[in-house]
Amino acid sequence: TYDTIAPTLSLAQAATQADPARLSPISFTLTTSETLDASTVTAADFSVTNGSVSTISCSGLACTISIAPAGQGVVSLALSGAFSIADPAGNAATSATTGDLSVTYDTVAPTVTLEQGSMQSDPTSGSLIAFRVTATEDLSTGSVTSSDFTYGNATFSSIEVVNARWIRIWVTA
Repeated sequence: TYDTIAPTLSLAQAATQADPARLSPISFTLTTSETLDASTVTAADFSVTNGSVSTISCSGLACTISIAPAGQGVVSLALSGAFSIADPAGNAATSATTGDLSVTYDTVAPTVTLEQGSMQSDPTSGSLIAFRVTATEDLSTGSVTSSDFTYGNATFSSIEVVNARWIRIWVTA
């Protein structure tokens, strides 16, 4: 087969990559219009911020670039100035369209505080009592449920999300 056309490439976060991520490695996918010479896909083709290329594996029309984060924070992947990836005929692509190439790496759990609601009287004669949950970083507010708490001499009433770092829990005495 006579081939003089370089492959068309696209680079983005892997479809299964969580963002933010608490697990390493962080994965990106290079998709291609034709089979590549996998030996031309190397770490030198990429520039990484807050990490390094740990593995590259190619299969069919895709390559997975796995990044080992160097620390907490944003891990970014970009095409390096040396970017050149070829097909088996030697036709090299020196550019690629790019999608989202940044993932926040976060393995540190937030510190969470549970305390009496700021407007809650103590003692109170009311049966509805407010507690405040605050966190040192944004919470996945949909993951906070009534079963996250133990109730003494009270029953769960409702959860009110004030913002991603402040949640109000209402109980009935």
